[in-house]
Amino acid sequence: MSSPASKQKKKSRSILSAIALVLLACCVASMWSAINLVGVQRFRVSGQAMQPTLNDGDMVITQPQTGNYERGDIVAVQYPVDPSARLIMRIVALPTEIVHIDENCNLYINSEQLEESYLVKQDVSAPCESFEQTMTANEYWVLGDNRANSFDSREWGSVPTDFIVGKVTWRYWPPNEIGSIE
Repeated sequence: MSSPASKQKKKSRSILSAIALVLLACCVASMWSAINLVGVQRFRVSGQAMQPTLNDGDMVITQPQTGNYERGDIVAVQYPVDPSARLIMRIVALPTEIVHIDENCNLYINSEQLEESYLVKQDVSAPCESFEQTMTANEYWVLGDNRANSFDSREWGSVPTDFIVGKVTWRYWPPNEIGSIE
């Protein structure tokens, strides 16, 4: 049989555990609220366009910026055809640059081939459509890392600066992939 002191200890531990759980929940909620106050946004990656860098279902955080994006930055953009939709893409061309894709799917910026170590090796047995476009002072060219499965600037053109929601800086889901995005 348990003594009254033993029962009191168990009750005290239960109360302390409940208080600790409530405090933890409050801390997490406060941190989440603080993140929203500074303009950081959360996005769920949908589709295969950014594989292997980001996968379908990954959850990421974007940091808003006022321009100053660099080639290679992964960004959330408003889809130019439907600005209510958001896509995660990589910036490959900056304002005023000339983008050229040749029939072998090679990407050139200002006549220099861009080295893209992050790309999924693609089957180039089917030729690419060759084209060229010059960015204006307020446009970026964005592509997915998995070019064979990406709906991007090749289909709908450049992205105006004000359509860039923010730079993807952090992945918080899945747990085994938590970390900063480079």
